[in-house]
Amino acid sequence: MAQRDTTESDYYRDNQRRLILKNLQTLQGNVKKAIADGAVSLASDYELEYHLLVRRAWIWWRTGMTDQLFISQAHVLKQKKNDIDHLRWLDGAVQGVLTVIADQSPELYQAALPRKEPMRSGRSTQPVRVFISSIVDGYEDRRDAARDAISDLNQDENYNFQIVRAEDLPASGEKSPEETCLDAVRGCHVYLGIYGGKYGYVNPRLGISATEQEYDAARKGAKDILIFVERTEKCDERQDVFLRKVGDYQKGQFWKEVTDVHQLKYEVARALRTAMGPVKRTSTDQDERDRPRFACQSLGFSNFADGFEPVFKVSHWEGERIPNIAWRFRGPRFRTEWKQASCLSLDRTKFSSRFDLSKNPTADDLVKSDELGLEIRYYWRGQWRRELHRWHVTVKSSSGKSGCDVNDPIPETLYFDDEADEVG
Repeated sequence: MAQRDTTESDYYRDNQRRLILKNLQTLQGNVKKAIADGAVSLASDYELEYHLLVRRAWIWWRTGMTDQLFISQAHVLKQKKNDIDHLRWLDGAVQGVLTVIADQSPELYQAALPRKEPMRSGRSTQPVRVFISSIVDGYEDRRDAARDAISDLNQDENYNFQIVRAEDLPASGEKSPEETCLDAVRGCHVYLGIYGGKYGYVNPRLGISATEQEYDAARKGAKDILIFVERTEKCDERQDVFLRKVGDYQKGQFWKEVTDVHQLKYEVARALRTAMGPVKRTSTDQDERDRPRFACQSLGFSNFADGFEPVFKVSHWEGERIPNIAWRFRGPRFRTEWKQASCLSLDRTKFSSRFDLSKNPTADDLVKSDELGLEIRYYWRGQWRRELHRWHVTVKSSSGKSGCDVNDPIPETLYFDDEADEVG
């Protein structure tokens, strides 16, 4: 994990600002819809959300937000009922905050404006072309199984493979079928060979099969080569020679033996997944709006002769509700194992631990020596999510005893997404 430096701090600050902007824009859209629908009963709820967002905006911009903050606080005393004027005031108030933000951070404001999202699929915007090579006659079911395996990876696991097969190539009047197929092999990133006991059609000009010719072209082009062999009782003599060439210990490669189309489909998917690596799911704007977030509040601390014990309260702040979380303390002087907590009983859960201050500090790449961190982890939408809350602490010694004071919280909460099943 990277060290927390100025660049990373700026990144998380800007990320928080973008999130506030998007929430303000979403709120304004909801208010306009409520005005159009005459849904005046929603005014109080929307006003409460507005106050929370304005306070968050003031925290993350620090300057220029004071007037808007005071206006919103004064309005609490003036507005006494839900009506259409209440909603119209909210519409203008949100626009006023957005105008202040636009003046201070024009580039960030423009970047946060709603826009059509580009299509996202696979590891990059460029597809990975996979050429499926085998004899055609009698092997239609094997070729379809390989095609289906690749299609499932695209649909279910966010890969971006493009399937290339001889039977799917467009008609061409300029090149022969031989040239068209070999060009397709050369233009692919992955060569996927499916071989059995039949050697297939032999090119009279070269004296080798079309399948072997495609394999040789892939070898010359330094492609990723994946071979699957279906062992049969009878094997053509020339096919046996070809298979020995493919599996040569010094110049060939390993292959995977399969017994039927079901195993072939499974092994094709597994091999491509291994060759390409896992695809990290790309978070969308909707993910950022729905992401569960938590608020942490210090309830005090106790100093003992043998240590220090802070106590915190954790509550769900915004986003989707989730059933449970894991949490731990972390920092050079403060580190615990992960513990579980039910989100249904957060208000009754004590987030505390006793620490021995006589132990030597250990390294922590995100929490400084004068800080205490409370880290929260949960599994949501296919990934492990984490957020880290931190406080300044003062370590003090008197009469041979050590103690700590928990001071102000650090405003920026750090958010992470992890691909691994477990987070260290």
